[in-house]
Amino acid sequence: MPWLLSAIVTTSFLVACSSGITSTVSRRVVDEPVAACLPTGGSAPQIIDTNCTEEARTCFAIRTLPGELLSEADDFGVSIAVDVAMKGSEWFCFTSTRSVSGGENVPSDASQNLWISHRQTDGFDQVHPLTSNMTRVFEGAPSFAPDGRRIFFAAKNRPDTLGDCDLYSATLHKTGTRIDLDHIERLPVINSKYFDSHPSISPDGQTMYFVSDRPGGLGNTDIWYSIRLSGVTWSEAMNLGPMVNTSCDEVTPFICADNKTLYFSSNGRNTVGGFDMFTATKNEAGKWSTPENVGTPINTEFDELFPATPPNARADSVLYFSSNRRGGKGGFDLYSITPNPRPPFLVTLQGAVVSKRTSDPVPNAKLFWKDKTTSVFITTIESDAQGRFFLALTQGHEYEVGAQAENFFHDTYSIHAPKTPGVKEFNYNFRLTETLSLRINFPFNDFEHPLEYVLDENGEATTSTWQEEVQYLALNLMSYRERIERITLTGHTDSIGTSEYNTELSKKRAEFARSVLMKKYNIPERMIAVIGKGEDELPPRRPGESEELFLARCRRVELSKTIRAEGDVK
Repeated sequence: MPWLLSAIVTTSFLVACSSGITSTVSRRVVDEPVAACLPTGGSAPQIIDTNCTEEARTCFAIRTLPGELLSEADDFGVSIAVDVAMKGSEWFCFTSTRSVSGGENVPSDASQNLWISHRQTDGFDQVHPLTSNMTRVFEGAPSFAPDGRRIFFAAKNRPDTLGDCDLYSATLHKTGTRIDLDHIERLPVINSKYFDSHPSISPDGQTMYFVSDRPGGLGNTDIWYSIRLSGVTWSEAMNLGPMVNTSCDEVTPFICADNKTLYFSSNGRNTVGGFDMFTATKNEAGKWSTPENVGTPINTEFDELFPATPPNARADSVLYFSSNRRGGKGGFDLYSITPNPRPPFLVTLQGAVVSKRTSDPVPNAKLFWKDKTTSVFITTIESDAQGRFFLALTQGHEYEVGAQAENFFHDTYSIHAPKTPGVKEFNYNFRLTETLSLRINFPFNDFEHPLEYVLDENGEATTSTWQEEVQYLALNLMSYRERIERITLTGHTDSIGTSEYNTELSKKRAEFARSVLMKKYNIPERMIAVIGKGEDELPPRRPGESEELFLARCRRVELSKTIRAEGDVK
């Protein structure tokens, strides 16, 4: 039995909290469970139609995964990342006890490692080990970071392992359709001297869900979570609470790309038998709904574990899981059910970040977004070497999504997706500029009381407030402050009034922007230079342009950045 499962599926565990859980090795059914962990009523699990006998009902198909994904070993614990380099393709990572030296489909008692395959529209490529150290250092239960450039997983017997099993992270090095681990690090704070495993990172990268048998839980193993405080710093672990956890065992959590739908497995609820898969939904207040059984015959008298969906439009069409049911090839096998009987409500945005001036891709650009009802930015995703990106959001919200880079300012895109069934897909290419025109709209002769909304490049009022635009600028400065030598704010006016007056007015308007950056966002004064150009650099008047719009276009504050030379970091 694989160690990731043996920690939760043991003989004593079977007797204490099971209504017929099956051992992986002997497929023995325990006939005398303790009454305290038997199903205690509640609604019966939903019956999923897999026979296609009624035309009015959706027909579901349950299959083992094809080719090399099916082996005589134990295969379980899927995580999927979108491959932005190839349309319609994904990275498909899983855990297996198969051996490299003995042939890829031969079980090995001395090995449990991460394996990966590249999935394209026509099927899966060859499977290969993601971990090169195929030894007694066991690694498994993967969870891709939102941008697919990092991965979280559980490991045992590493030199720095704190407890029975710990959570780790690593960067992913991609070469064509091959991918390898690099810079493996144990997660700080979250791990304990007990069993910590089954990580699942939220799509915004801010919450880590995992399983632990540490003290303070409600059962043998509970689902816990930790909040990212900053960078690689995490909060102390918190129990997910009695709405999800029971006095028995909750395991293998998976938070969907909508950041609302949680899949997990439990043996302490109204199960068909063994571990069943359940779903719960988080509301706007952060409270979880009563978990619902995914249904039969997806759940069986055996164990169904590690539910997972792709983070893209295929979340509607497939749910992956692992089971030791009869009819498989190994102990635990990988299965899919299509379509997904419990799909998330999901929004996706995919595209590229390019230079507006040259149309060249901008690698490692930082994507940021916020719910328009808050002022909190999330910045956990970067574009790849060709500027490509993918991110997932939650339906029922209005978002402002943006991109920025070290040598560029920001570009933003608004998304509004009402909560309706299915996955809503958006595509947008961010076009970044080396200079930025901040068109704060001041009343005539005023430099302290700007009007609410900024102007666009045509001199028309937009729906963006001047406070939002300054906040985007501040985010850019704070994100790259170690590399920025100076930002220059150059004020411009229209031609009404004397040249001397306009020069002073333009400088004061630029100083207004500097004051906000310093007072509200703590941008050091040394980073910001102010210049007043007055009416010296009027833009060319466009054919047919009205006097009003032309004068509005003239009034602006332009920004430029000076970047320190490589190695010159203060």
